[in-house]
Amino acid sequence: MATLFRAPICPIFGVTISKDHEPPKDLYYHLFLMTVRDTEKGEVEYEPEVGDLIALTDVRPKYVNDLNRPKTPYLLAFVQWKSEDSDVLLILASKPIVYEKNEPERGTLFVVSLTNLTTNIRIWNALNLDLEGTNMNIIGNVLQPSHAVGGNCTLCSPETVRGFPIANLREAIRQFIKLDDSQEAAVLSCIATRECHHQNGVKLIWGPTGTGKTKTVASLLFALLRMKCRTLTCAPTNIAVLGVAARFMGLVQDTLKYDTYGLGDVLLFGNGKRMKIQDCEELHDVFLSKRVASLEASFAPFSGWKGSIDSMILLFEDPEELYSSYIEKEKSKGNDSDDDNGEDDFEDGFPGKGISSQIPDEEEEVKDEETLKGNIKKIVKEPSKKGKEVSCQEGGGSDDADADADSAENLLTFEEFLVKRFLDIGKKLMNCITILYTHFPTSLIPLEVAKTLIGVSGLLQTLLHNVAVINEGLSEGENGVKEAKKKITKLSMCRTDFLEILKTLRETVSLPDFTEECTIRDFCLRHATLIFCTVSSAAKLHAEGMTPLELLVIDEAAQLKECESAIPLQLNGLRHAILVGDERQLPAMVQSEICKNVEFGRSLFERLVLLGHGKHLLNVQYRMHPSISLFPNEEFYDKQILDGPNVKERTYDMRFLNGSMFGSYSFINVAKGREEFGNGHSPRNMVEVAVVAEIVAGLYKESVARKQRLSVGCISPYNAQVCFSNEFCNSMFRIKHVDIRQKVVSILLELSNGWRQPSREKTNTNMAAVSSQLLEQYNVNGYLSLIWSVDVLKEASMHVQVIKVWDILPVKIIPELARHLNIRFGNYTPNTIKLCKYRRVEGKLVLPMTWPLDSDALTLASYDPSESLASQLGALNIRN
Repeated sequence: MATLFRAPICPIFGVTISKDHEPPKDLYYHLFLMTVRDTEKGEVEYEPEVGDLIALTDVRPKYVNDLNRPKTPYLLAFVQWKSEDSDVLLILASKPIVYEKNEPERGTLFVVSLTNLTTNIRIWNALNLDLEGTNMNIIGNVLQPSHAVGGNCTLCSPETVRGFPIANLREAIRQFIKLDDSQEAAVLSCIATRECHHQNGVKLIWGPTGTGKTKTVASLLFALLRMKCRTLTCAPTNIAVLGVAARFMGLVQDTLKYDTYGLGDVLLFGNGKRMKIQDCEELHDVFLSKRVASLEASFAPFSGWKGSIDSMILLFEDPEELYSSYIEKEKSKGNDSDDDNGEDDFEDGFPGKGISSQIPDEEEEVKDEETLKGNIKKIVKEPSKKGKEVSCQEGGGSDDADADADSAENLLTFEEFLVKRFLDIGKKLMNCITILYTHFPTSLIPLEVAKTLIGVSGLLQTLLHNVAVINEGLSEGENGVKEAKKKITKLSMCRTDFLEILKTLRETVSLPDFTEECTIRDFCLRHATLIFCTVSSAAKLHAEGMTPLELLVIDEAAQLKECESAIPLQLNGLRHAILVGDERQLPAMVQSEICKNVEFGRSLFERLVLLGHGKHLLNVQYRMHPSISLFPNEEFYDKQILDGPNVKERTYDMRFLNGSMFGSYSFINVAKGREEFGNGHSPRNMVEVAVVAEIVAGLYKESVARKQRLSVGCISPYNAQVCFSNEFCNSMFRIKHVDIRQKVVSILLELSNGWRQPSREKTNTNMAAVSSQLLEQYNVNGYLSLIWSVDVLKEASMHVQVIKVWDILPVKIIPELARHLNIRFGNYTPNTIKLCKYRRVEGKLVLPMTWPLDSDALTLASYDPSESLASQLGALNIRN
């Protein structure tokens, strides 16, 4: 609640009572949202999601006092459903909503985002054993007081896996993946654990920083995929899930022998928007939503696989009959026929309409005639009569001669008809074939069938290119038509072979008869061998009829709350779990002091270690220079970590700045920097900022001089002294001119030292109301201006002024940014704006200010808002 002024807000223009509304507990309402958009950039301030806990109020809140006003208090609500266009919500409210749309004195209602409860609800259901198909085998063993949980089984042979010698398995892994000894031992140990049917347990892989945890997990999953072991891989966050999935896909892509066949066994699911899946192109073929969309198109009865292959076979078997049907349809149109060369009718009655694909470029390599004849010869019979001749034979009496002549002019010839029809059906069929061998699990598309599909796809691509060339010839006059006919004749010799292949495929490949999106999703989840998702999303696998899982792998397990791990550990069929992490790194984030005191953030990984559970150590680090790894190795890992050969090489000892102080690490004492607070004034820590900025500027110059891209991170114990927006960073990256970038860095250095640009040098631009009071724009080169402002952040028990750098833009675009920021500044209270505008000047320098939180400069709440929040939250009868 302390950061309420930053909470996303969305206005409401209407409230109606839902049909499920049953007081006093089931207070269901529909909210109709205003889509608050920046018309220039199309950005939405807030789009509520299912599971959001929201506050409803009639003011834009800046502080908690704005919510809990005596006459118009806020109420809490839980979002249970939203429409596809996100404009309508179904909510469960803590109190009755009294709202009249036409009541002017009431004003606008606002939805204020507080948090999302989806994961909390899933945890609650898991702890209360309310999940479908609850499996307590692993949890039951973990809860035993015995420390032997997770130990090696005494009944299993340590030398074999399913009768296959471990030594041979080790050699098989080495053919594809290069692992060090500890990584390889971890993978083999996990595989051996998977084979144990005598006990259920948990295995720990301890991976300190830089020891290759993700590589080890990806290698293990690669082996499990080849063993057809149905495995769920989880992580606490979307970023962690994407990281391990991308690393795994890198291994898989390098070993695929038959195009993308085999990817149907791998599945990644989650919220695509939050995952930013559009930025992860290497994961598109295994992402559930994209797979469902592809299969939905392929399963369609007329436009999918069945319709396309039936149409192609029909085209090969009796093209004359098809052409006669086409002529009859054209005749029946008469004078009302559209002047479209028959292409609309050309689609009618043939499956596959609507799927488009690009014809290969003319310069694409094409097999010679001998190779083409060896693979498949061609598909069409000898050309028959032209459309014009057929039309004359079947036309009416002399009174209709002129009309028939005009109609005949628009008809396709037999050759044109065949070419266009083949191009259309061929592209659809190629698309369906690619979908089938890419997205279908290997259990339903055997390897031999996949080879045939891939072969047919290659031949179709070649034929489509050749037929496209023929099509061009048919439109190039008399000579072109003659040449096209010759090519058609050559390609028509052995169509029988290809026809037989198609018929065999039609009988061999059997697709499900459902087309509903939800059913296809369940189909994909049931048949995948490897599944990736967040730990919270694993709750979706607790579904009736779900195929049992064998193994659970949790990456970054030491950053996962123990209670949250209960969600995947109860999945049906699980026999073993593998937790990968490092309990000596940062744990799960817990903000509540009450929760911290009861160790709510402790992980299952940490608890098992405290109980004496054995863990397999990855003991070689490949990231830090030895001089850097020395301290954490001695302090936290009892000198068990070795330095990899790569970090010992001379090339790893990178030095970009001159001077003995700039080694692998440096401690710099800024003697004149003052960090203590005094008399309510800001500490003179801007000297430290200047030192850091000078170092960064030097690194930038060196990277430019060496033509070597360098990534630099700045971390401060303070929240921020100079804050940069993502837009500014992106703009700096797009500036290619070195002099301009250096000028921007120079201005930032001077700003951090307290310098301010004289008024006569500033660029004046019309800005929105509040923005004009807070934003500063400094000229960079006459065309670009640096846009910044003074902001106020809460730091410990103080409010601190900081410099916020927004962007570097052409002058004409600045008003657009100002309008966008005006929404943000509109949430500031008058007191906050006053603090942002305050300037403390010493000589020619402007120094930052600080104020205690209880200063009279701010109107702060004096009551504990958690009591009101807790009482309303308790009133919500939230259901899963």
